[in-house]
Parts: sequence; C-alpha cells; structure tokens
Amino acid sequence: MGTEMQQTIVAKDERIVERRSLRSASLGPWAVLGQSIANIGASGAPLISIPVVASIAGSGTWISFLIATVGVVLIAMNINQFARDSSGTASLYDYIARSLGTTAGVLGGWALVIAYIGSGAACAPLFGYYLNILLAPFHLHISQLLFSVLLLLFVWYFAWKDMRLSAHLMLTIEFSAMAIGTLMAVAILFRQGHHIDLQQFRWHSLSPKAIGQGSVLAFMAAVGFESAASLGDEAKKPLKSIPRAIVASCIIAGIYYMVSAYTMIAGFHFISGNIANSQAPAYEIAHANGVAILAVLLMIAGLISGFSVVLASIVAGARTLFQLAQHGVLPAPFRRIHSRNHTPDVSITAATLLALLVVVPMTLTDITPRAIWDYVGSVCTFGFLIAYLLISIGTPVYLHRRGRLRPTHIAIAALAIVAVLVPLGSSIYPAPDFPHNLMIYIFAALLAAGMGWFFILRWHRPALVAEIESHLDKNYQRFALERVVDPKGAF
Repeated sequence: MGTEMQQTIVAKDERIVERRSLRSASLGPWAVLGQSIANIGASGAPLISIPVVASIAGSGTWISFLIATVGVVLIAMNINQFARDSSGTASLYDYIARSLGTTAGVLGGWALVIAYIGSGAACAPLFGYYLNILLAPFHLHISQLLFSVLLLLFVWYFAWKDMRLSAHLMLTIEFSAMAIGTLMAVAILFRQGHHIDLQQFRWHSLSPKAIGQGSVLAFMAAVGFESAASLGDEAKKPLKSIPRAIVASCIIAGIYYMVSAYTMIAGFHFISGNIANSQAPAYEIAHANGVAILAVLLMIAGLISGFSVVLASIVAGARTLFQLAQHGVLPAPFRRIHSRNHTPDVSITAATLLALLVVVPMTLTDITPRAIWDYVGSVCTFGFLIAYLLISIGTPVYLHRRGRLRPTHIAIAALAIVAVLVPLGSSIYPAPDFPHNLMIYIFAALLAAGMGWFFILRWHRPALVAEIESHLDKNYQRFALERVVDPKGAF
C-alpha cells in the first residue's frame, strides 16, 4: 500500500512538472537581443579584452577583432539555418542533436553547460575587483569573497523572479556602458584633432603572426552571442527575433570592439606610450586626453555590466540544464517550473550553486580575480568552441537532409570550422605554460563526467535516445505553419 501511494505521489509530481510551462511569447526582440549582447559582455572591452589582445597584436589589434568578428558571424549564419526553421529552450543543443544525432547533441549540451556556468563564475569575481579599484582613492576595501557571493545571489534572484525584467535590465546596462565607452572614444579622437593613426594601417608596422595570435583571444572575447537561442520558448516570433538577435549581437559587439581598439591604440601612439605596459590603460589614455571622468564612468559602467554578463550566463546555463532534464538526461526536478514566475527555478538554483562552487574555493585560496577570470574563462571557452564546431559541422548535414544544401552553405560552414579550429588548436598546441596547460584536461574531465552519466542512462534506459528524438521531432513540427507562411525566415 505504501509503495502504491508513493508511486501516486511521484506521478502527480510528474504531471505538475509537465503542466507548467515557461512564459511563452513574453520576450520581445529587444529582450532577446539583450540576452546575447549581455552574454558577450562587449562593454568591458576597454577594461579587459582590448588590453589583453593589444599586448600581443599591437597596432594590429583592431584587425584581430575584425577577424574574430567575421568568424563569429560565419558561425551565426550556420546557427540561423536552424533558427529560422524551429526554436525552443536551449536551441543550440537541439540543433546539434537534430543534425548529428542525439549523442553529439548531448555532448554539445554538456559543453554549453560548462561554457555558460563557467562564464558566470569567471566574471563574478571581477565585480569586487573593479569596485575596490574605484574605492582605493578613499582608502576603502571590500571583501572580494563577500561581493562575489552577493553578486551571484542577486543574479539568482533576478533569473528566478522574471525573465522579462532580467532581459531588459541586461540590455539597458550593456547599451549604457557601451554608450559611455563610445563617448570616451569620440572624445579622445576629438582631442587628437581627427588625425588618422596611420601606424595601424601600414603593413610594415603590423605583424601577421601577432595579429593571428591576437585574433584567438579576440575570438574568445566574442563568444556567447548564440545565447539568445536559449530563449526560444519565451520569445515572441522566435523564428525572426532569435536569428536577428544572434547576428545583430555579433555585429554590434564587433564594431564596438574595433572602434575601441583603434581608439585606445591611437591614443597610446599619440602620447608615445605602450598599452602593454599600462596597469589601467583605459584610465591612462583618458587622463592623458583630459577626459578622465569618462574613464571613471566607464569603470563604473563596466562594474555594473559585470552583473549583466553573469546574469546572462546563469540564465543560459539554467535553460540548458532545464532542456537536458526535459529530455530525461537530468532528474525530473531540474525541469520544474515555478508556478508564479514561470522560470525553471531548480535549474537556476543549480546553475548558481555550481558557479559559487567554483568562485568560493578559488577566492579562499587567494587566487586573484583576474586569475580566476583567466583560468575559468579558458575552461569555459573550450565549451563554446566545441558547441560552435559541432553546429558548423552539422549545418551542411541538416541542409542536405532538407534538400536546401548549396555550395555557398558548404563554403560558409567550412570557413566557420576553420574559424573555430584556429583558436581551439592554438589553445592546445604548442602546449601553454603551467597552469594554462591543465585547462584542456579540466574541461575534458568535466565533459567526460557529463557524457559518462548519459551513457549510464542509455544503458539502463535503452529507449532514451528514441524519446529524445521524438521530443525533437515534436518541437520541429510545431513550427510547420510558420515555415510555410514565411519559408525564408528572418533572412
């Protein structure tokens, strides 16, 4: 009798989980764009990404970002071959599974979980780091650990409470920060008398090898653009809004990166300085041009935008966990949806706790925030690269099955694969110095753990693959009418 009652309770819980759904058609195109823009985190470029790339590429920094932008746009074009046909929660995982099979899809899904949650964990400590820089003139110092934990708790609340509020907040923060960065760039160029910095365009001043190496880091600074695809069940007109957000975020971030890179390099040439030797390049160049207040505002904006980057990462990571649970790869509680908020509350909590499990021990062992960003960011970047590689390989396969494959599609996919393999290969060979040489092994171990769990499930549930394929087919068919009405999708 006890067993029957327990089974009844479990069955009732399962029905409740199935009955609830995410808040459909609640996110407009701007909110969807906000997810991808925030996950890229381009607003922090003058503070972090550009100085790092410039230390390698020098005068060719803007070219490195141009190469990276072309690369991510190519990948975006592959993703959009799927996104204009169907959408859903954690769509990138679905797309890989539909083209290359369930096992490859789950591989891509776990890679994205590592990528998104790792991205949130990597960026969270920078919040307290930049806050302490701003407080230093007042001889104040705040606990790094305390602020990292508080940031992740605030992120958890916004992700748990309302995705609409979160998406619009992320977009507002990122665009505001980028507006300040653009204003600073314009002010610096104006102070220099509109002179073109020819050193950044003369071939003899550039090093092709350095530009190539710099493009690897620039590419890593552009990942996350695809995270709008994680909102397919919540977006209005997802077959239009998501493809547009994916490409638009690549282009907006790419232009901002290139303009900021050109301006900062030109500024250091103007004062005969070296950006590679500067501890605070954005502030130094702004101070030299009499607009130090804009650099301070940029640091404040970058501090706030760190919140949006972490929020976007946790949102995307949680929805990937949620979708894996929908397909039976994770336990049923992970696909629970909050009755009032219509958010995947258990998956959001799990993603936040996993980020805390990374940040807290590393902070307690006195690893600096920039080192955490470096180490954890390196691990999560492998997750993005694996997912991009799988989707680029799968695109021609998918289009061939649909009878739409053209030579241009093959060329775009091939170029995108090259764009992924270059940073992936460069991160592995020649082997980087310790401890960076361990990052690929840490990523491989995490991925192996996820796939090991999946293979165990397949062993005990032989029908699992068929169930996942059925779920994918049902999701694809629910967009059949929209494909007939608008067969060309968003582009």
